[in-house]
Amino acid sequence: MYTNEELIVKWKNQLKYNSLASTTIAKYESAIRQLAAYHNNKPFTEISRDEIKEFIVAGNRSSSTKQGLMIKLNLFYSFLLKEGIISTMPIEDEDKKFKMEKSLPKFLTDKSVKILRQYFKEDNLRNWLMFETMLGTGVRVSELVAMKLSDFFRLDTGELVVRIVGKGEKERLVPVKEDLYEMILDYCNRESIPSTTPIFLNRFGKKMTTTSVERVFIKASELTHIHVTPHRLRHTYATHLRNEGVSLDIIQMLLGHESISTTQIYSKILPKTAVRQALANIPSIDDSVTTNIEEYRVGKPGDRLDMNLALVRKAANR
Repeated sequence: MYTNEELIVKWKNQLKYNSLASTTIAKYESAIRQLAAYHNNKPFTEISRDEIKEFIVAGNRSSSTKQGLMIKLNLFYSFLLKEGIISTMPIEDEDKKFKMEKSLPKFLTDKSVKILRQYFKEDNLRNWLMFETMLGTGVRVSELVAMKLSDFFRLDTGELVVRIVGKGEKERLVPVKEDLYEMILDYCNRESIPSTTPIFLNRFGKKMTTTSVERVFIKASELTHIHVTPHRLRHTYATHLRNEGVSLDIIQMLLGHESISTTQIYSKILPKTAVRQALANIPSIDDSVTTNIEEYRVGKPGDRLDMNLALVRKAANR
C-alpha cells in the first residue's frame, strides 16, 4: 500500500519522464493535493467516484476550471490504473463533460495601460521593462523569465524578432517593436547583463522566478486598483492584434498555442487591419529611450529556425 506522498512522487517522476514542463507538473500536483486535502487526506486509492465529483463541484468554480481539474485527476487515476495500484477507474467519461461558458478574453483598456505604464515607470526600470515586454510580445511569464538578449535578431527582410522557446520546447518567432528593443538594450547596458544571461534578474543577480514576477503584478494591482496579471497582458496583446485584423492562425502562432481551439476565444473580436500595422499602432514606450543598437547587434540576418517562417514574414510585412 502506497501513501499519498509516495503516489505523488511516483506520478511526478512519470510526468518528468514524459518531458512535461516543471510549471505544468506543479499544476497537476496541486490538483491532486487539493483533492486529498478536501477529503481530509484520505488515501487516493480509497476516494470514490462520488467523492471526486463532490470535490469538483465544490466552491464557485467556472466550468473551465472544473474541466481542468477533472482532466488532471483523470490522468492521475489512469496512471494508477496502469501501474496496477487501483483495479477500476473512479472517473467515467460522462464525469468529464461540462457545459463550457464562452466569453471574451479579459484585457486591459487603453486607459488602464496608460495608468499602469506610468506606475511602472515610477516603480523601477526592470519592472517597467517586464510590463512593456509582456504587453509588446504576448509571451507567457515562464517565457519572459527565460528571455535573453541573444534571443533577438533580424530577419533578412530587416524585421526585428525574438526567438521564444515555449511549452514542450517548441520555438517560435515573435515580431518586436524597435522602441521596445532599444529599451531592452539600454537596460542590459546599464545593468551589465551579458547577452547569454536572462534579462530579468532578482536583487541577488539570479534569474527571476515566475512567482516573483507574479508578485510584481499583484503589487501593481493593489496600488493602481487595476487588475493586471501576466496572463491578462497576454490577452491584451492578442486582443490588440485581433482588433487590428490579424488572422487567428497567425495569432495562434505568435502566442504559441498548440491548438487553434485555444485561440478561438478571440474569434468574437471584429478585425480591422494586420500585424505590422498592429504593432505600429501600439503606443510608443517612451521617446526618450535611445540606445546605439549597432553596439549590441545580436544574431545574423541569415539566422533561421526550422518552422513556419513564411507566416512570420507575412505578419511582419503587412
